[in-house]
Amino acid sequence: MPEVLEGGNRGFPAAYHYESSSMDRGAAAKSFNALSEAVLPTMGAILVRGLPVASPQDFSQFMAQTGLKLVDYIGGVTSRPAVAPRITPTSTEPSHVSMEPHVDNPYWPKPPTHLVLYAQTPAAEGGQSILTDARGVLRQLQRDEPGILAQLKERRVRYNHFYPDRSSQSGGNVITSWQEALAADCSGSCNATIKAEANLRQGGFSFEWTPGGLRKWELSDAVKPHPVSGEESWANMITAMHCSVFDNHLDYRALNRAPSLRGVPCKMRGLMPYDTSFGDGGHFPVEMVAAIRKAQWNHSVSFDYEPGDVLLIDNYLAMHGRFSWRPEIKREIFMAMVQQG
Repeated sequence: MPEVLEGGNRGFPAAYHYESSSMDRGAAAKSFNALSEAVLPTMGAILVRGLPVASPQDFSQFMAQTGLKLVDYIGGVTSRPAVAPRITPTSTEPSHVSMEPHVDNPYWPKPPTHLVLYAQTPAAEGGQSILTDARGVLRQLQRDEPGILAQLKERRVRYNHFYPDRSSQSGGNVITSWQEALAADCSGSCNATIKAEANLRQGGFSFEWTPGGLRKWELSDAVKPHPVSGEESWANMITAMHCSVFDNHLDYRALNRAPSLRGVPCKMRGLMPYDTSFGDGGHFPVEMVAAIRKAQWNHSVSFDYEPGDVLLIDNYLAMHGRFSWRPEIKREIFMAMVQQG
């Protein structure tokens, strides 16, 4: 990650303050939806302050009143237990984990088109939001690294996941189990294995059971047509899910590689929960991953949330991430996922 990152500027994200003599949530939701239709296709991300939302339950009701089609988070790389209808934490990974720019679930057959984040309790220090102009990233790669884009177009991207069985979790080295990722709503007489396999087949995922859990994988394009406009979009998790993430991951110290070994491609190994590669299984060259990260960081900004902030992201036009914060500091950010088009 860079040592210094610019604050939000140049109109990215677009920032608005909701003002009304009435704090009617339904009216605010309609205004929010109208704003998203008018501004989001151009700006990629919108930050709105002053909305009548004060809890995850309020946020759930607000999102239901927008008329946007909300979808559940199933089969992702982290655990997101629902706290209100169609509302989850953005992530349950520990506070010391920073997350580089990424889009959500690009390996789904139909990735979510919008992400809506609600800041219930921003961190008093640290925990800044990261936003990346994906259009800018694609322009830079087209200009400086056309060979990378040509390879990705020809060979595509393979997303590899390993979900351990809940009973085998030990040492804290588990981001999420297959039960949490694929059968979270299974209880009582529900068979978790049958439920998980049904979700996997419905999602079009390839998978296999192993003695320690479940492996699944998907092939996807790095550059996708926007589902509404058809515009070419840099929408992937090539770097955020790449095995090099674990070179410094504090919760997976067994996967940390010595600096002298980081000049060669890494690969999925041990309890590593995810990795990316070319669609044919070939490893991404170190120089390629570095060039992509450089382009993403070059077009990233960071900002501090204020209580009540609602951030609307086009999941094809903007990437998002976060910086870490101290564990004694409280930070609560919630999310809804939208599927339009």
